[in-house]
Amino acid sequence: MPLEFLRFAPTGPRDPRETAQKCNNLGEAAARQIAAIEARLDLLEALIVEVRVAAQGSMFLVTPEAGSDITGAFQTIDHFDTIGMTPVGCSVNTSTGEFSIDIAGSWLLLIRINLTHNESNSGRETFIRLFNVTTASAASSNPIPIGRNTPGTSDTPVLARQFPASEIGDTFRLEIGGGDTLSSVTWEASNVVLSYQGELGALSDPTP
Repeated sequence: MPLEFLRFAPTGPRDPRETAQKCNNLGEAAARQIAAIEARLDLLEALIVEVRVAAQGSMFLVTPEAGSDITGAFQTIDHFDTIGMTPVGCSVNTSTGEFSIDIAGSWLLLIRINLTHNESNSGRETFIRLFNVTTASAASSNPIPIGRNTPGTSDTPVLARQFPASEIGDTFRLEIGGGDTLSSVTWEASNVVLSYQGELGALSDPTP
């Protein structure tokens, strides 16, 4: 709102009432503009507490590598050798396959596995789960079905999870197993993407 600008007559007698009226008009215009600015500041103060940093991170496997037999016991998925998106609001460790979350709220975990293994004349099944290393607790397992006479398995499970403030800084990992045995395993590819889904995250600059 532009501030109203009122000019006095450059010459000639000036009526005191005219001067007072012009000053009053100028003061009222300034007051209106100040009130509008205060209203916008109040709105910004209300919204700013909802703003979150846009956060994400990822790690994946570039070079295929041999892995242990997958059995009825769960084992860590640590077949990663490259960091993808630079971690913001989280951390990832390609050596251990572990990660942590630094911002409480809703996150998507986009997971991809691609491995070859021995064939079997009967159908088999294995599972993937999220495991909290800090608290030694596991989330529900996601089944991965494997058809008969199948020399390889590829799956892309998606996990949507609310990470509470109590889990901020905890160490997590993905695990596979809990089902039938797969031998002669080679990890052709693996990928985990962490994507924050909280309020207004996309409106913030993700650059640390």
